[in-house]
Amino acid sequence: MAKDRVIGFLHDLVGDPKLRKQVTAVAPTPAAWMNVAKQSGYEFSADDLKVVSEEIAQKPLGAEDVVTELLATMTVKPSGGDGAQGDIAFSPQGIARLKSVMQQGRYSGYYRPW
Repeated sequence: MAKDRVIGFLHDLVGDPKLRKQVTAVAPTPAAWMNVAKQSGYEFSADDLKVVSEEIAQKPLGAEDVVTELLATMTVKPSGGDGAQGDIAFSPQGIARLKSVMQQGRYSGYYRPW
């Protein structure tokens, strides 16, 4: 399922500094993130990204605001940071929401624990 690939991508984004660096180097748009994901072996549609992001954010999201809202839900601003995308630091609450979506049993993929 493509949703499994979105979950796998987000899981790896949390745990892989190299992937985070690639993501922070592009615009915070679904198209840019999908391109990075594809280069990393994950292929999914903007709709799949939106559906999973809405599950994590626990609210409806606009098509173009998916990445911005997902980051707002899953991250915190590092102290001294200006909040730019290059400052991604995942919050405990954001990681817990991702884990919750992973554990709902709807996704068949295996994910390594952090």
